[in-house]
Amino acid sequence: MKKLWISAVMGLACICAVSGQTAVANLDAAIQRASMSIFTSISTGPRIALLTFASPSKDLSCYVLNELEQALRKNATLRIAERSEVDSLLAEMNLEVNSDISDSDAREIGRRLRVETVVTGSLVKMAENYSFRNKVMAVNNTRQQKSMSVNVRDNPHLQQLLGQDAVSTKLVPDTFQMKQKRAGRLAAFSISCSRIL
Repeated sequence: MKKLWISAVMGLACICAVSGQTAVANLDAAIQRASMSIFTSISTGPRIALLTFASPSKDLSCYVLNELEQALRKNATLRIAERSEVDSLLAEMNLEVNSDISDSDAREIGRRLRVETVVTGSLVKMAENYSFRNKVMAVNNTRQQKSMSVNVRDNPHLQQLLGQDAVSTKLVPDTFQMKQKRAGRLAAFSISCSRIL
């Protein structure tokens, strides 16, 4: 009984630590924390898909998704959908790798990929730092959803991935989403992550 109680307290502490907003020194540390959060949020062995990472820069989105995939592939029990399959479905839906997609669209893509879990994320400017967010959703259960948010300090590596235009305009979430909607989310001629890296 005592072991069960200790395990429950430790589990609650881990959930609070992962789900709470915490400061991290850099983007790579946030990606590693996100990979741990994703892994602990899903049951062992499912097939998952890393869909999109909403940001002002495709380079940043591709970098985050590729680093997350590499970190998650270290665990042999996870099966991750191929990036080329994900990019193909995003293009069919006129979405891009850096699009902010709805939960229903994410689940629809997950069903078409025949995966049990989908992951989305975003990077949002918050004053002088950024908020790195990711969401883990079960494809066939709209109630089963976990999210994580980590503060990321601005630094030269992040600025390089964002590109000069994105940094100088200091996009905020609403402005970025409005620009995405105005652009019509045309992905016909976009370069997918699998072709960039």
